[in-house]
Amino acid sequence: MFQLKREEQPILIPQGDGFEANAVFNPGICKKEGVVYMLYRAIGDLSTYVSHFGLATSTDNRTFKRVRSEPVFSPRSIETKGAVEDPRIVEIEGIMYVSYVAVPQQIFENGAAPLFRETPLITSGALLTTSDFISFHDLGNVTPLNSDNKDMVLFPEKINGKYAMLHRPFFWSKKGIDSAGASSFAIELPCEKELLPEKPLIWLSYSHDLHQWEDHVIMYGLVEKMDDKIGPGMPPIRTPHGWLLIYHHVQNTESGNVYSAKAALLDLEDPSKVIARLPYSILYPETTYEIDGFVKNVVFPTGGFIEDDILYVYYGAGDSSIGLATGSVTELMAEFDIYHL
Repeated sequence: MFQLKREEQPILIPQGDGFEANAVFNPGICKKEGVVYMLYRAIGDLSTYVSHFGLATSTDNRTFKRVRSEPVFSPRSIETKGAVEDPRIVEIEGIMYVSYVAVPQQIFENGAAPLFRETPLITSGALLTTSDFISFHDLGNVTPLNSDNKDMVLFPEKINGKYAMLHRPFFWSKKGIDSAGASSFAIELPCEKELLPEKPLIWLSYSHDLHQWEDHVIMYGLVEKMDDKIGPGMPPIRTPHGWLLIYHHVQNTESGNVYSAKAALLDLEDPSKVIARLPYSILYPETTYEIDGFVKNVVFPTGGFIEDDILYVYYGAGDSSIGLATGSVTELMAEFDIYHL
């Protein structure tokens, strides 16, 4: 059984009394010219739960130093006035893209969800471009309108001439479309309601311009009966064997939801085809900082890379700190051979 090996302690924890005083987690990761750039989600005030992005760098993949004492990106539009969350980073044809979750309304008021909202809180996948992770050009919301979308990740190259993304649209499930909030919106479904999955799952979509998405496919090959929901984690990594996908899996237990990390291989030319999938988690909440964070029992992978046969996975731990886990790519691929579909 393949298991990632975690560092003994988080590699980044909250600090100070400002924008990152209470939580740092769910980082986007990019390594260029020997430097790891970590764009991380940070929360200073838990009573409002408004997220900003901070920036840290490392030259040894493990020890990170903050670049600035202030956020490098914050809510700044009507689509993001509630929060900016969970950045993921890819480079496509020389352009650095940061996908993130745009939250249009404040999540908490005085530590609790507001009793009344004019409309339900729904999210969108949004996109930035950058050359230095300090200044950003905002492309705005790019996922299908009113789909209530999270966990958008782009593939790091075009596939058959098109951009490709994985995302998790809540309203594109029977659980979502039948929820009380769905009736407040004009929702354009990609298929007949009867064909929607029962629970929120990962979808694959394609685009010529990063705004209009088509050819939507449900990634049923990633699903197991025990899933309460699944969602993209790290952006896919190209390997000679296929696209390596590290994604998150949520299981509902007696003590609540448990978030863990899973692994699959997708076909390089047609990533809707799952070549292999491990039927178990490769990283599961075990440490105190994963089990007893602000949100309990969370391992949430959002960034990483392969270097010298080592897979580096950076993840949010308990929605409070950032962890790092590593593993041998050779051993992982050998395990995929056992579970080849």
